[in-house]
Amino acid sequence: MDTQIEATGAVLLADDDSNDIFFLRRAFQRAGFANAVLDVPDGEKAIEYLRGESHFSDRARFPVPTLLILDLKMPKINGFEVLEWLKTREDLRELKVVVLSSSGLPADQQKAKALGAHDYRVKPADLEDMVNMIKEVAARWLS
Repeated sequence: MDTQIEATGAVLLADDDSNDIFFLRRAFQRAGFANAVLDVPDGEKAIEYLRGESHFSDRARFPVPTLLILDLKMPKINGFEVLEWLKTREDLRELKVVVLSSSGLPADQQKAKALGAHDYRVKPADLEDMVNMIKEVAARWLS
């Protein structure tokens, strides 16, 4: 395993695909980041987490993240709607948001950036590519 890399803050993964969550967690681990990595299964839970509502109010267990990795296509509330909600939240303006989607459509990328996403990445096909992407994203947005 790589040595641990110093980076600040927790990471929140918002993705409805449990396989993607598994591989993202594994990629953070393989990339050597010691950050707390938490996950939610949809946009509704992402907003609940970010608001600190219900069981997410325990900020020792569920810290306000420094980085949100956000899927676009999720049930209940999609990633675009989460981005729209974030624009209304002055208290979360420091939160870095990286959209990680299976969509490489330029229209999706443009819309996400227009709604405030700091970065847009297409989900890599294999673990090594995912590890490299996580290293790039974390170096840019967590350091």
